Amino acid sequence: MKRKLLSLALGLALCLSLIPGMSVPAEAGTNGHTREDAVSFVKRMNGYYVNSNGDLLHKSKAEKHRCVYVANAYYRYLGYAHPAVDQARQYYTSATPPSGWRKIGYTSGFTAQPGDIAVWNGGDYGHIAVVLSADSSGMTVMDQSWNSRYYAEQRTTVYNTYGFFGVIRPDFGGSSHSVIGRGYTTSGAEVSTLQTMLNTVNSANLETDGIFGDKTEAAVKDYQARKGLTADGIVGEKTWAALDADYKAATEPQKSSRPRVGYGFTTTGDDVRDLQVMLNKVKSAGLEEDGIFGNATLAALKAYQAGKGLEADGICGPLTWAALEADYQAAQNQPAAHTHSLVKTAAKDPTCTADGNKDYWTCSDCGQVFSDADGENATTADALTVKALGHDYQEGVCSRCGETDPDYTPPAVEPDPAAEPDPAAEPDPVAEPDPATESDPVAEPDPVVKPDPVDEPDPAVDPGPGHASDNPFRDVADDA
Repeated sequence: MKRKLLSLALGLALCLSLIPGMSVPAEAGTNGHTREDAVSFVKRMNGYYVNSNGDLLHKSKAEKHRCVYVANAYYRYLGYAHPAVDQARQYYTSATPPSGWRKIGYTSGFTAQPGDIAVWNGGDYGHIAVVLSADSSGMTVMDQSWNSRYYAEQRTTVYNTYGFFGVIRPDFGGSSHSVIGRGYTTSGAEVSTLQTMLNTVNSANLETDGIFGDKTEAAVKDYQARKGLTADGIVGEKTWAALDADYKAATEPQKSSRPRVGYGFTTTGDDVRDLQVMLNKVKSAGLEEDGIFGNATLAALKAYQAGKGLEADGICGPLTWAALEADYQAAQNQPAAHTHSLVKTAAKDPTCTADGNKDYWTCSDCGQVFSDADGENATTADALTVKALGHDYQEGVCSRCGETDPDYTPPAVEPDPAAEPDPAAEPDPVAEPDPATESDPVAEPDPVVKPDPVDEPDPAVDPGPGHASDNPFRDVADDA
């Protein structure tokens, strides 16, 4: 279906280009992306590692630090192949930018614009980044590998440093103004221009000091609300377009070729019909486009004038015609509403060391993040991040995950005073033996009992033969 609609649109554009007096506006050199779109795309890189394919990965997955990966992803987002160069500085020194893009060298008084590509000459290969906001004193950029960091991050820098070449400025078409507001350009000549225009078209009564302060921001929001724009205080493409048209109408009213339409002036005809068509387009007035100026057309015209800060007299004169034609042209050029293709990222609880997140949905086509499945509440992934809890160490151990505290030192154990001996206490003397319990002295051993002497033979007993010869001392008388 989308392919058929695209073919139909291209065919219609071709037909219109062939009609005498008709022309199709040239598309800006960024394939329809506004400056605000481009800056929002780059801001989503913050805190991620941008790889060679332009993918956003967790910074822990960084392979090598190449600043050109951020610029390459930016080129692809804007619809162009990135330059085939080896060094960041060559984006500026040798590569030819896409048609309509400009190289703007640094000079005194230079001011960058959001969406510019900043290039430096310093270091071995130079450096490159995308500008997020800028004023006369410096700029905030998104880059990668600065100071050896492997992931993309925002940083602020002054212009004349590190061999700053200047910028490559994409052709966003439409307004040539810088984006003005908090986080973008906040001082300088363009802020003074903004203040002058608000004073002229909205009676803002601002001091034209070139400083975007609270009063200027409030005046911008008031103007945006009256124009039916998003009242965010950021002066981007749509707000500048409305301001330019209103300011031109206020300062050059004589250039309108339309007749005055209203009671007492023209009340029928093609101009009345054109008025009704325009009011229906820009204010959804619901008028019958019959070319007759009646009470319904009068009421719708007065409501439009009041909303624009014009005199609500019901007469469509030069100022009203100029504002209405500008609004109608802007509405005609408004792109068709984008249908988001949402992919859910489920909620994840944080841990001691890793962030978690709430449920969110991301459009796979444009990258916009929403906090609801219907795609009505736009937000950012950062806003839905739940920060890591951090360790809760109790006596050297985390009560949440059980990890040991590497820096924990157990307290020294103090000795128990109750267990210490009392130095004042005398030791017990060695107990003397109780005389009453004295054991008997060791008994003297019995004298050795001598064995009985060998009995002498009884002389009355004959000792037997041979006895007398054996005893030379026998008594002779014994022989008698």
